[in-house]
Amino acid sequence: MKIERCKTVQAIENIEHAATIDAIWPDVKAVAASRGFDHVVVLRNADGEPLRYADLPGDFAPALEVSRRLEPRPHTLAEFSTLPPGLGCGFIVPVYVDGRLAGAVLFCGQAPDLGAVTRSTLHIVAQSAVENIVRIERAPDSPLSLREIECLRLAALGRIDAEIGDTLGISVRTARFHIDTAKRKLNVETRVEAITEAIRRNLIAGWPN
Repeated sequence: MKIERCKTVQAIENIEHAATIDAIWPDVKAVAASRGFDHVVVLRNADGEPLRYADLPGDFAPALEVSRRLEPRPHTLAEFSTLPPGLGCGFIVPVYVDGRLAGAVLFCGQAPDLGAVTRSTLHIVAQSAVENIVRIERAPDSPLSLREIECLRLAALGRIDAEIGDTLGISVRTARFHIDTAKRKLNVETRVEAITEAIRRNLIAGWPN
């Protein structure tokens, strides 16, 4: 039990200090899995991309796509009324940052531990994960969010919106939204100009300035 507790503490520290959003998920999943939760869904209270992360099987993703939405009203969480029964049971952890609902994390599984200690632990994990997502997205050294940078990087490689969406696990509409937002932030008119400006500012990882 002491060893397991040490692993959990280390995982939470890893989540809090992860340098990228993608680096957050392995430790979130590891802690959840150690307590019997098979899947994790991370929601953000944002218009552009409410579904931030999900490790659901492909068959369940479309049903979740139409059912999840964080409402702007305080204390109102996502509706999972159409969540397929095959995902088992679980609970949602709301996360507040700066006094506002920033997101929520759904933990679900076929036979999860729903005890008080597990709930408290996963509350800490969820809070740490969403807080770090917000911190990374607010990083002052770039005018673009990480997801906007990811979309531009893939566009620079010649990917169309559908391919960008498939790679990042988002819809075509969301991929286009992020690129359009990046164009606006970079004060350019076209996608090519946005890519060029992002490369010039060294915002796209792996591209020389």
